[in-house]
Amino acid sequence: MNTSPSFVGRRVELEALREAYETRGSAFWPIYGRRRVGKSELILHFSKPYPTIYLLGKKASPEQHIREFLEVAAQALQEPLLATANAGDWKVALDLVIQR
Repeated sequence: MNTSPSFVGRRVELEALREAYETRGSAFWPIYGRRRVGKSELILHFSKPYPTIYLLGKKASPEQHIREFLEVAAQALQEPLLATANAGDWKVALDLVIQR
């Protein structure tokens, strides 16, 4: 996988993410590290060629997070009605997105 000149030093991580993405089935890949080392940029850079729902965590109520998740998913999946869906918890919200 090629990295752009402005994105340096993450070849190993990008390759691991690509292999995980291409593996059949699902997996959880936590990405962690010190502040300001490029974790979010790594995710954004990796996800450019793939269908992606990217939601940044912040201090907000669970209801607000779910609402924002459904809005982002509606845009990514080109399903505008998904943004208006009533999901009382994450399981319902995730099931709605998976059904699309």
